[in-house]
Amino acid sequence: MLLHLGTIRTLVVSCPKIAKEVIRNNDLIFATRPKTKVMDFLSYNNNNIAFAQYGGKTHLLSPQRVKSLSFDRAEKVSLLLEKVSDASLRGNGNSYITNVICRVVLGSWITKEKKPLLSKVSHESSALFYEVFLEDFFPNLKWLDVMRGSH
Repeated sequence: MLLHLGTIRTLVVSCPKIAKEVIRNNDLIFATRPKTKVMDFLSYNNNNIAFAQYGGKTHLLSPQRVKSLSFDRAEKVSLLLEKVSDASLRGNGNSYITNVICRVVLGSWITKEKKPLLSKVSHESSALFYEVFLEDFFPNLKWLDVMRGSH
């Protein structure tokens, strides 16, 4: 079924067998996420690897690059599992996992001073996921987003 959500065409496939076939035959089309206002806000105009267009920054994760780093990855995963195991035995496993995630996402370990700031930022950014921007579906109605203060 083809839906027209404003100016965005959306294909809905309800049969798993057909969905697999559609994705297999149109892999490059599905490799790029559509640009939305929320992604612009959260990714600094789509300038990070999480929301990059296919072919841009995605070469960092090419099969050759991933294979060339397999030894390093295996070593780091082994060390991580040891630390998570030790932390969970001491009863503070969740704290360690949170710190690792913050290190990966933010580039630094989370400190007690930064925890309130992190909580505030995550709360404010999560609110964006619930906001609907008319511009994403009807580009000509961008002015309505501006008028209601969501631009």
